[in-house]
Amino acid sequence: MKLSKFNINAAGSPEAGKTAVFNTLTRGLVILGNDILCRLEKEVDSGLCPSELKSLQDVGVLVKEDLDEDLFFDVYYNQVRFGNSMLRVVLLTTLNCNFACPYCYEGELTYGKKQMTMETAERAVAWMKARAVEMKASRIKLEYLGGEPLMNIPVIEKVGEELNRFCAEKKIKTMTTLISNGYLLTRENAKRLVDAGVENVRVTLDGPEDIHNKSRFLRGDGGKTYRTIINNLLDSKDEISLSLSGCFTKETVDRVPDLLDELISVGLGPDSIYKLQFAPVSPTFSGGKAAAFDKRCVSNDESHEIFMRANKELMKRGFSTYADPEFSPCPAICSADYTINYDGLIYKCPCLVDHLAYAVGDVREEQVYNAEMVRCLGHNTFENEKCRNCSVLPLCLGGCRYVALARTGEFHSLDCDRKGLEALTLENVKRLAREA
Repeated sequence: MKLSKFNINAAGSPEAGKTAVFNTLTRGLVILGNDILCRLEKEVDSGLCPSELKSLQDVGVLVKEDLDEDLFFDVYYNQVRFGNSMLRVVLLTTLNCNFACPYCYEGELTYGKKQMTMETAERAVAWMKARAVEMKASRIKLEYLGGEPLMNIPVIEKVGEELNRFCAEKKIKTMTTLISNGYLLTRENAKRLVDAGVENVRVTLDGPEDIHNKSRFLRGDGGKTYRTIINNLLDSKDEISLSLSGCFTKETVDRVPDLLDELISVGLGPDSIYKLQFAPVSPTFSGGKAAAFDKRCVSNDESHEIFMRANKELMKRGFSTYADPEFSPCPAICSADYTINYDGLIYKCPCLVDHLAYAVGDVREEQVYNAEMVRCLGHNTFENEKCRNCSVLPLCLGGCRYVALARTGEFHSLDCDRKGLEALTLENVKRLAREA
Protein backbone atom coordinates (compact mmCIF):
# COMPACT_ATOMS: atom_id res chain seq x y z
CA MET A 1 0.00 0.00 0.00
CA LYS A 2 1.10 3.59 -0.63
CA LEU A 3 -0.23 7.05 0.08
CA SER A 4 -2.19 8.56 -2.80
CA LYS A 5 -0.59 11.29 -4.89
CA PHE A 6 -3.87 13.21 -4.60
CA ASN A 7 -3.69 13.68 -0.82
CA ILE A 8 -3.67 17.12 0.80
CA ASN A 9 -2.29 17.19 4.38
CA ALA A 10 -3.45 19.75 6.94
CA ALA A 11 -0.86 19.39 9.71
CA GLY A 12 -1.93 20.25 13.25
CA SER A 13 -5.58 19.83 12.37
CA PRO A 14 -7.84 19.45 14.24
CA GLU A 15 -5.23 19.57 17.01
CA ALA A 16 -1.50 19.33 17.62
CA GLY A 17 -0.01 15.91 16.93
CA LYS A 18 -2.62 15.07 14.28
CA THR A 19 -2.99 15.65 10.55
CA ALA A 20 -6.18 15.82 8.50
CA VAL A 21 -5.59 14.00 5.21
CA PHE A 22 -7.98 14.80 2.35
CA ASN A 23 -8.02 12.98 -0.99
CA THR A 24 -9.02 15.31 -3.81
CA LEU A 25 -10.04 12.45 -6.12
CA THR A 26 -12.41 10.62 -3.76
CA ARG A 27 -12.99 13.61 -1.45
CA GLY A 28 -12.41 11.28 1.48
CA LEU A 29 -11.15 12.71 4.78
CA VAL A 30 -9.31 10.97 7.64
CA ILE A 31 -7.48 12.23 10.72
CA LEU A 32 -4.20 10.47 11.50
CA GLY A 33 -1.66 10.75 14.27
CA ASN A 34 1.55 12.30 12.99
CA ASP A 35 3.57 9.20 13.96
CA ILE A 36 1.28 6.95 11.89
CA LEU A 37 1.39 9.32 8.92
CA CYS A 38 5.17 9.46 9.10
CA ARG A 39 5.42 5.67 8.98
CA LEU A 40 3.00 5.51 6.06
CA GLU A 41 5.09 8.10 4.19
CA LYS A 42 8.23 6.00 4.78
CA GLU A 43 6.28 2.88 3.70
CA VAL A 44 7.21 1.01 6.87
CA ASP A 45 4.93 -0.86 9.28
CA SER A 46 2.36 1.71 10.39
CA GLY A 47 1.07 -0.35 13.28
CA LEU A 48 -2.46 -0.19 11.86
CA CYS A 49 -4.53 -3.38 11.77
CA PRO A 50 -5.88 -4.73 8.43
CA SER A 51 -9.35 -3.24 8.99
CA GLU A 52 -7.86 0.20 9.63
CA LEU A 53 -5.73 -0.03 6.50
CA LYS A 54 -8.83 -1.10 4.57
CA SER A 55 -10.67 1.98 5.84
CA LEU A 56 -7.88 4.24 4.56
CA GLN A 57 -8.04 2.47 1.22
CA ASP A 58 -11.83 2.84 1.04
CA VAL A 59 -11.57 6.64 1.30
CA GLY A 60 -8.69 6.76 -1.20
CA VAL A 61 -5.97 7.97 1.17
CA LEU A 62 -4.12 4.69 0.65
CA VAL A 63 -3.93 2.87 -2.69
CA LYS A 64 -2.46 -0.44 -3.71
CA GLU A 65 1.17 -0.40 -4.78
CA ASP A 66 0.39 -1.57 -8.31
CA LEU A 67 -2.33 1.04 -8.95
CA ASP A 68 -1.41 3.55 -11.68
CA GLU A 69 -3.05 6.69 -10.33
CA ASP A 70 -2.62 8.54 -13.62
CA LEU A 71 -4.76 5.93 -15.35
CA PHE A 72 -7.15 5.94 -12.38
CA PHE A 73 -7.57 9.71 -12.83
CA ASP A 74 -8.19 9.24 -16.56
CA VAL A 75 -11.06 6.87 -15.78
CA TYR A 76 -12.50 9.38 -13.32
CA TYR A 77 -12.00 12.29 -15.72
CA ASN A 78 -13.79 10.55 -18.57
CA GLN A 79 -16.66 9.54 -16.28
CA VAL A 80 -17.07 13.21 -15.34
CA ARG A 81 -16.87 14.40 -18.93
CA PHE A 82 -19.05 11.83 -20.63
CA GLY A 83 -21.51 10.84 -17.91
CA ASN A 84 -24.99 11.23 -19.34
CA SER A 85 -27.28 10.77 -16.35
CA MET A 86 -27.94 14.54 -16.15
CA LEU A 87 -28.55 16.97 -19.00
CA ARG A 88 -27.42 20.45 -17.93
CA VAL A 89 -28.68 23.46 -19.90
CA VAL A 90 -28.22 27.19 -19.41
CA LEU A 91 -30.94 29.06 -21.32
CA LEU A 92 -30.67 32.77 -22.04
CA THR A 93 -34.17 34.21 -22.31
CA THR A 94 -32.64 37.49 -23.46
CA LEU A 95 -29.33 39.28 -23.68
CA ASN A 96 -31.03 42.56 -22.83
CA CYS A 97 -30.43 43.93 -19.35
CA ASN A 98 -31.87 46.79 -17.32
CA PHE A 99 -28.53 47.20 -15.51
CA ALA A 100 -25.21 48.57 -16.84
CA CYS A 101 -22.70 46.86 -14.54
CA PRO A 102 -19.20 47.98 -15.57
CA TYR A 103 -17.59 44.54 -15.08
CA CYS A 104 -20.21 42.53 -17.02
CA TYR A 105 -18.50 39.95 -19.24
CA GLU A 106 -21.29 40.37 -21.80
CA GLY A 107 -20.41 44.06 -22.16
CA GLU A 108 -22.04 45.74 -25.16
CA LEU A 109 -23.85 42.50 -26.03
CA THR A 110 -26.60 43.51 -23.59
CA TYR A 111 -27.68 46.41 -25.82
CA GLY A 112 -30.36 46.11 -28.50
CA LYS A 113 -33.44 43.94 -28.94
CA LYS A 114 -32.15 40.47 -28.16
CA GLN A 115 -35.15 38.57 -26.85
CA MET A 116 -35.84 34.85 -27.28
CA THR A 117 -39.01 34.41 -29.32
CA MET A 118 -41.72 31.87 -28.52
CA GLU A 119 -40.79 30.00 -31.70
CA THR A 120 -37.16 29.73 -30.58
CA ALA A 121 -38.29 28.73 -27.08
CA GLU A 122 -40.36 25.89 -28.55
CA ARG A 123 -37.39 24.77 -30.63
CA ALA A 124 -35.16 24.90 -27.55
CA VAL A 125 -37.54 22.70 -25.56
CA ALA A 126 -37.80 20.24 -28.45
CA TRP A 127 -34.01 20.13 -28.64
CA MET A 128 -33.69 19.49 -24.89
CA LYS A 129 -36.29 16.72 -25.07
CA ALA A 130 -34.41 15.05 -27.92
CA ARG A 131 -31.10 15.22 -26.02
CA ALA A 132 -32.67 13.81 -22.85
CA VAL A 133 -34.15 10.87 -24.75
CA GLU A 134 -30.93 10.29 -26.68
CA MET A 135 -28.88 10.32 -23.45
CA LYS A 136 -31.43 8.36 -21.42
CA ALA A 137 -31.06 11.14 -18.86
CA SER A 138 -32.64 10.66 -15.45
CA ARG A 139 -32.31 14.35 -14.52
CA ILE A 140 -32.39 17.72 -16.26
CA LYS A 141 -30.77 20.74 -14.64
CA LEU A 142 -31.99 23.98 -16.21
CA GLU A 143 -30.71 27.45 -15.38
CA TYR A 144 -32.26 30.62 -16.77
CA LEU A 145 -29.79 33.40 -17.48
CA GLY A 146 -29.54 36.70 -19.35
CA GLY A 147 -28.93 39.60 -19.68
CA GLU A 148 -31.70 39.81 -17.17
CA PRO A 149 -33.92 36.73 -17.62
CA LEU A 150 -36.92 38.35 -15.87
CA MET A 151 -37.21 40.75 -18.82
CA ASN A 152 -38.72 37.82 -20.72
CA ILE A 153 -40.85 35.90 -18.22
CA PRO A 154 -43.32 34.60 -20.88
CA VAL A 155 -40.51 32.48 -22.35
CA ILE A 156 -39.71 31.09 -18.89
CA GLU A 157 -43.37 30.17 -18.46
CA LYS A 158 -43.52 28.54 -21.90
CA VAL A 159 -40.34 26.52 -21.43
CA GLY A 160 -41.32 25.52 -17.90
CA GLU A 161 -44.77 24.33 -18.92
CA GLU A 162 -43.52 22.25 -21.85
CA LEU A 163 -40.44 20.81 -20.15
CA ASN A 164 -42.16 19.98 -16.88
CA ARG A 165 -44.92 18.11 -18.70
CA PHE A 166 -42.33 16.11 -20.65
CA CYS A 167 -40.29 15.29 -17.54
CA ALA A 168 -43.39 14.17 -15.64
CA GLU A 169 -44.29 11.80 -18.49
CA LYS A 170 -40.75 10.41 -18.73
CA LYS A 171 -40.22 10.35 -14.93
CA ILE A 172 -37.19 12.65 -15.28
CA LYS A 173 -36.28 14.73 -12.24
CA THR A 174 -35.78 18.45 -12.78
CA MET A 175 -33.64 21.07 -11.03
CA THR A 176 -34.50 24.59 -12.20
CA THR A 177 -32.81 27.79 -11.07
CA LEU A 178 -32.60 31.38 -12.27
CA ILE A 179 -29.91 34.05 -11.91
CA SER A 180 -31.23 37.60 -11.66
CA ASN A 181 -30.15 41.07 -10.65
CA GLY A 182 -33.29 41.10 -8.49
CA TYR A 183 -34.71 44.43 -9.67
CA LEU A 184 -37.79 42.77 -11.22
CA LEU A 185 -38.17 40.02 -8.62
CA THR A 186 -41.50 41.21 -7.24
CA ARG A 187 -43.76 38.90 -5.26
CA GLU A 188 -46.00 38.51 -8.33
CA ASN A 189 -43.05 37.54 -10.54
CA ALA A 190 -41.77 35.13 -7.88
CA LYS A 191 -45.14 33.37 -7.96
CA ARG A 192 -44.98 33.16 -11.76
CA LEU A 193 -41.52 31.60 -11.52
CA VAL A 194 -42.71 28.99 -9.03
CA ASP A 195 -45.63 28.11 -11.32
CA ALA A 196 -43.08 27.70 -14.14
CA GLY A 197 -41.07 25.20 -12.07
CA VAL A 198 -38.25 27.48 -10.91
CA GLU A 199 -37.02 26.28 -7.51
CA ASN A 200 -34.39 28.86 -6.60
CA VAL A 201 -33.43 32.38 -7.65
CA ARG A 202 -29.90 33.66 -7.16
CA VAL A 203 -29.63 37.43 -6.81
CA THR A 204 -26.45 39.50 -6.88
CA LEU A 205 -25.53 42.11 -4.27
CA ASP A 206 -22.04 43.59 -4.45
CA GLY A 207 -21.91 45.09 -0.97
CA PRO A 208 -23.80 47.49 1.26
CA GLU A 209 -25.88 50.21 -0.37
CA ASP A 210 -23.11 52.70 -1.17
CA ILE A 211 -20.90 50.02 -2.75
CA HIS A 212 -23.65 48.17 -4.60
CA ASN A 213 -25.13 51.29 -6.21
CA LYS A 214 -21.74 52.22 -7.69
CA SER A 215 -21.34 48.92 -9.55
CA ARG A 216 -24.91 47.73 -10.20
CA PHE A 217 -26.97 50.65 -11.46
CA LEU A 218 -29.79 51.12 -13.94
CA ARG A 219 -29.05 51.45 -17.61
CA GLY A 220 -29.66 54.90 -19.01
CA ASP A 221 -30.04 57.13 -15.99
CA GLY A 222 -27.65 55.27 -13.65
CA GLY A 223 -30.41 54.97 -11.08
CA LYS A 224 -29.83 53.29 -7.73
CA THR A 225 -30.97 49.69 -7.34
CA TYR A 226 -30.05 48.46 -3.86
CA ARG A 227 -33.21 49.36 -1.94
CA THR A 228 -35.51 48.00 -4.64
CA ILE A 229 -33.65 44.68 -4.60
CA ILE A 230 -33.74 44.42 -0.80
CA ASN A 231 -37.48 45.14 -0.77
CA ASN A 232 -38.07 42.56 -3.52
CA LEU A 233 -36.13 39.94 -1.57
CA LEU A 234 -38.20 40.63 1.52
CA ASP A 235 -41.45 40.45 -0.47
CA SER A 236 -40.57 37.24 -2.33
CA LYS A 237 -38.68 35.23 0.28
CA ASP A 238 -41.83 33.39 1.36
CA GLU A 239 -42.73 32.58 -2.25
CA ILE A 240 -39.49 31.09 -3.60
CA SER A 241 -36.11 29.86 -2.35
CA LEU A 242 -33.45 32.59 -2.54
CA SER A 243 -29.67 32.50 -2.86
CA LEU A 244 -27.34 35.47 -2.98
CA SER A 245 -24.03 36.05 -4.67
CA GLY A 246 -21.75 39.03 -4.91
CA CYS A 247 -18.71 40.26 -6.77
CA PHE A 248 -15.90 42.10 -5.04
CA THR A 249 -12.75 43.92 -6.01
CA LYS A 250 -9.64 44.64 -3.98
CA GLU A 251 -11.23 47.91 -2.90
CA THR A 252 -14.63 46.52 -1.84
CA VAL A 253 -13.96 43.14 -0.21
CA ASP A 254 -13.60 44.65 3.25
CA ARG A 255 -17.21 45.90 3.07
CA VAL A 256 -18.65 42.38 2.81
CA PRO A 257 -19.24 42.18 6.61
CA ASP A 258 -21.27 45.41 6.47
CA LEU A 259 -23.59 43.89 3.87
CA LEU A 260 -24.01 40.67 5.83
CA ASP A 261 -24.89 42.52 9.02
CA GLU A 262 -27.46 44.62 7.19
CA LEU A 263 -29.03 41.54 5.57
CA ILE A 264 -29.45 39.97 8.99
CA SER A 265 -30.86 43.19 10.49
CA VAL A 266 -33.61 43.53 7.83
CA GLY A 267 -34.70 39.88 7.99
CA LEU A 268 -32.57 38.28 5.26
CA GLY A 269 -30.36 36.17 7.49
CA PRO A 270 -29.38 32.50 7.24
CA ASP A 271 -32.99 31.35 7.78
CA SER A 272 -34.14 33.25 4.69
CA ILE A 273 -31.23 32.73 2.31
CA TYR A 274 -30.49 29.23 0.99
CA LYS A 275 -26.85 29.90 0.11
CA LEU A 276 -24.61 32.92 -0.20
CA GLN A 277 -21.21 33.30 -1.83
CA PHE A 278 -18.88 36.09 -2.88
CA ALA A 279 -16.30 35.85 -5.65
CA PRO A 280 -13.68 38.21 -7.09
CA VAL A 281 -14.25 40.14 -10.28
CA SER A 282 -12.21 38.46 -13.02
CA PRO A 283 -10.71 39.88 -16.23
CA THR A 284 -12.95 39.74 -19.29
CA PHE A 285 -12.47 38.57 -22.86
CA SER A 286 -15.04 40.71 -24.64
CA GLY A 287 -13.32 44.04 -24.04
CA GLY A 288 -15.38 47.23 -24.30
CA LYS A 289 -16.64 48.82 -21.12
CA ALA A 290 -15.78 45.76 -19.02
CA ALA A 291 -12.11 45.96 -19.97
CA ALA A 292 -11.86 49.34 -18.26
CA PHE A 293 -12.78 47.63 -15.00
CA ASP A 294 -10.05 44.99 -15.27
CA LYS A 295 -7.46 47.09 -13.42
CA ARG A 296 -9.56 46.66 -10.28
CA CYS A 297 -9.80 42.88 -10.69
CA VAL A 298 -8.35 40.59 -8.07
CA SER A 299 -5.17 38.97 -9.40
CA ASN A 300 -4.70 35.22 -9.55
CA ASP A 301 -2.02 35.32 -6.86
CA GLU A 302 -4.18 37.08 -4.28
CA SER A 303 -7.65 35.77 -5.12
CA HIS A 304 -7.57 32.74 -2.80
CA GLU A 305 -6.68 34.76 0.28
CA ILE A 306 -9.32 37.40 -0.39
CA PHE A 307 -11.92 34.77 -1.30
CA MET A 308 -11.40 32.94 1.99
CA ARG A 309 -11.50 36.20 3.92
CA ALA A 310 -14.91 37.04 2.45
CA ASN A 311 -16.38 33.58 2.89
CA LYS A 312 -15.16 33.25 6.46
CA GLU A 313 -17.36 36.24 7.24
CA LEU A 314 -20.33 34.32 5.82
CA MET A 315 -19.70 31.23 7.91
CA LYS A 316 -19.06 33.32 11.03
CA ARG A 317 -22.63 34.61 10.72
CA GLY A 318 -24.16 31.22 9.98
CA PHE A 319 -24.77 31.60 6.24
CA SER A 320 -24.50 28.45 4.15
CA THR A 321 -21.97 28.78 1.34
CA TYR A 322 -20.33 26.73 -1.41
CA ALA A 323 -17.19 25.95 0.57
CA ASP A 324 -16.57 22.19 0.51
CA PRO A 325 -13.80 21.00 -1.83
CA GLU A 326 -15.47 19.39 -4.82
CA PHE A 327 -14.82 18.95 -8.50
CA SER A 328 -16.35 21.63 -10.67
CA PRO A 329 -15.62 20.75 -14.28
CA CYS A 330 -15.78 23.45 -16.92
CA PRO A 331 -18.95 22.87 -18.99
CA ALA A 332 -16.84 23.08 -22.13
CA ILE A 333 -15.34 19.64 -21.47
CA CYS A 334 -18.60 17.88 -20.56
CA SER A 335 -20.71 16.19 -23.22
CA ALA A 336 -24.01 16.86 -21.42
CA ASP A 337 -23.51 20.62 -20.78
CA TYR A 338 -24.95 23.23 -23.13
CA THR A 339 -25.83 26.91 -23.25
CA ILE A 340 -28.69 27.98 -25.52
CA ASN A 341 -28.55 31.62 -26.54
CA TYR A 342 -31.62 33.79 -27.08
CA ASP A 343 -31.31 33.26 -30.86
CA GLY A 344 -31.16 29.44 -30.61
CA LEU A 345 -27.44 29.06 -31.18
CA ILE A 346 -25.77 26.61 -28.82
CA TYR A 347 -22.48 27.13 -26.99
CA LYS A 348 -20.54 25.18 -24.38
CA CYS A 349 -20.19 28.13 -22.01
CA PRO A 350 -22.51 31.11 -21.30
CA CYS A 351 -19.51 33.44 -21.38
CA LEU A 352 -19.13 32.76 -25.11
CA VAL A 353 -22.61 33.65 -26.33
CA ASP A 354 -22.75 35.80 -29.45
CA HIS A 355 -19.12 34.93 -30.25
CA LEU A 356 -20.05 32.90 -33.32
CA ALA A 357 -16.68 31.17 -33.66
CA TYR A 358 -17.47 29.23 -30.48
CA ALA A 359 -20.98 28.06 -31.42
CA VAL A 360 -21.37 24.27 -31.38
CA GLY A 361 -24.91 23.92 -32.74
CA ASP A 362 -28.41 25.30 -33.29
CA VAL A 363 -31.71 24.23 -31.72
CA ARG A 364 -33.24 24.19 -35.21
CA GLU A 365 -30.91 21.42 -36.32
CA GLU A 366 -29.99 17.91 -35.26
CA GLN A 367 -26.97 17.76 -33.01
CA VAL A 368 -23.85 17.51 -35.15
CA TYR A 369 -20.32 17.53 -33.82
CA ASN A 370 -18.86 20.57 -35.55
CA ALA A 371 -15.20 21.54 -35.30
CA GLU A 372 -15.61 23.53 -32.08
CA MET A 373 -17.53 20.74 -30.34
CA VAL A 374 -14.79 18.29 -31.29
CA ARG A 375 -12.14 20.64 -29.89
CA CYS A 376 -14.07 20.89 -26.62
CA LEU A 377 -14.69 17.18 -26.14
CA GLY A 378 -11.70 15.67 -27.89
CA HIS A 379 -8.86 17.73 -26.44
CA ASN A 380 -6.79 16.10 -23.68
CA THR A 381 -5.41 18.88 -21.52
CA PHE A 382 -3.48 16.64 -19.15
CA GLU A 383 -0.63 15.34 -21.27
CA ASN A 384 1.81 17.60 -19.46
CA GLU A 385 3.86 16.71 -16.38
CA LYS A 386 2.81 19.88 -14.53
CA CYS A 387 -0.81 18.73 -14.35
CA ARG A 388 -0.06 15.06 -13.75
CA ASN A 389 1.98 15.83 -10.63
CA CYS A 390 -0.57 18.22 -9.14
CA SER A 391 -2.43 17.03 -6.03
CA VAL A 392 -5.46 19.25 -6.75
CA LEU A 393 -5.89 18.12 -10.37
CA PRO A 394 -9.18 16.29 -9.59
CA LEU A 395 -10.64 19.54 -8.23
CA CYS A 396 -9.25 21.74 -10.99
CA LEU A 397 -9.76 19.62 -14.14
CA GLY A 398 -7.96 22.27 -16.13
CA GLY A 399 -9.79 25.23 -14.61
CA CYS A 400 -12.13 27.69 -16.29
CA ARG A 401 -11.60 27.80 -20.05
CA TYR A 402 -13.12 31.28 -20.25
CA VAL A 403 -10.56 32.60 -17.73
CA ALA A 404 -7.88 30.93 -19.85
CA LEU A 405 -9.28 32.74 -22.89
CA ALA A 406 -9.24 36.10 -21.08
CA ARG A 407 -5.69 35.59 -19.84
CA THR A 408 -4.04 33.83 -22.78
CA GLY A 409 -6.30 34.40 -25.78
CA GLU A 410 -6.76 30.64 -26.16
CA PHE A 411 -10.01 29.02 -25.02
CA HIS A 412 -8.65 25.48 -25.05
CA SER A 413 -5.62 26.23 -22.90
CA LEU A 414 -5.27 25.69 -19.14
CA ASP A 415 -6.32 28.04 -16.37
CA CYS A 416 -3.75 27.01 -13.77
CA ASP A 417 -4.19 28.36 -10.25
CA ARG A 418 -2.46 25.60 -8.31
CA LYS A 419 -1.23 27.87 -5.52
CA GLY A 420 -4.65 29.35 -4.89
CA LEU A 421 -6.56 26.09 -5.15
CA GLU A 422 -4.17 24.32 -2.79
CA ALA A 423 -4.56 27.15 -0.27
CA LEU A 424 -8.36 27.10 -0.53
CA THR A 425 -8.47 23.32 -0.21
CA LEU A 426 -6.17 23.37 2.80
CA GLU A 427 -8.33 25.94 4.59
CA ASN A 428 -11.47 23.94 3.89
CA VAL A 429 -9.86 20.68 5.02
CA LYS A 430 -9.00 22.34 8.34
CA ARG A 431 -12.63 23.43 8.68
CA LEU A 432 -13.96 19.96 7.85
CA ALA A 433 -11.56 18.42 10.38
CA ARG A 434 -12.82 20.75 13.10
CA GLU A 435 -16.41 19.84 12.25
CA ALA A 436 -15.78 16.08 12.05
